[in-house]
Amino acid sequence: MSSKALLWSRIALCFISVAFLLLYTSQYSSYRMQYSKILQKYSESVVHSDGLAAQLRVMVERNERIERLMAEMRAKQSIVMKGNVEKYRELESAKMACSESLEKCNEEVETLRSSVNENQNEKTNEVISELRAELQRAQKKIASLEKDKSELTENVRRIEKGLEELRIEKEKCLNKEENKTAHDTKAEAEANNKLTLISSTKNYIANGKVRFDRIRAANEVLAFERHALPFVAPDLLPNKVLFKKLEQKNSQKDTHREDDGNGIEIIEPPDVNEHDYKEMH
Repeated sequence: MSSKALLWSRIALCFISVAFLLLYTSQYSSYRMQYSKILQKYSESVVHSDGLAAQLRVMVERNERIERLMAEMRAKQSIVMKGNVEKYRELESAKMACSESLEKCNEEVETLRSSVNENQNEKTNEVISELRAELQRAQKKIASLEKDKSELTENVRRIEKGLEELRIEKEKCLNKEENKTAHDTKAEAEANNKLTLISSTKNYIANGKVRFDRIRAANEVLAFERHALPFVAPDLLPNKVLFKKLEQKNSQKDTHREDDGNGIEIIEPPDVNEHDYKEMH
């Protein structure tokens, strides 16, 4: 092989190596970006799953507590129902006995009436009066037994109504817990999305539409402009820094890392008094 052919082969090999290196670099950068996005989504999913697990535990505990209360209420209601049933049976037996005695008294009255038609005397009249008094007492006793029976029936209806109200209240509590869980899940997702968009600025942001600027000292009046700030995309963090911040966030969930640069001056939310602020147009 001549030196010229060898030179051209080496030049071609160099071009191929450079093209392969450029292709590898571009693919590596795209893979790196996709990997960072996947890590960010994974961290958000872990935080969201922790919140859902806590909510599920709370719902399970509440459901167990409600079931225990319902079991206690059922036991108490069953005891009360058994007592009422026994009283009702006793009253029924007393009513039957009074009815039998009333029938006997009526039979005796009829026999005495027939005997009175045959033989009118004072003794017979006294016996008839006594039987009438006994008959009246028996009728009064039957009336009182009927009243007790109606009261027991009303108590049974009231207890059944109370059980129905407890069942409806349980369904309302379960629906309310489900709505609250959905609302808390939505609020937590919105809070996580907002945390990803927060960037450190000179002034603090109340929301996406109103911006409050600190003009002078903390004890002086404030001014705010009704202009939305431009969105600044956050820089992608390296893997080690991202995992470190996620560990700190999981260990201290109540602290806000975006307020670390403010020192001891923590800006309080605005009051409702309008004279403490001035509007900048």
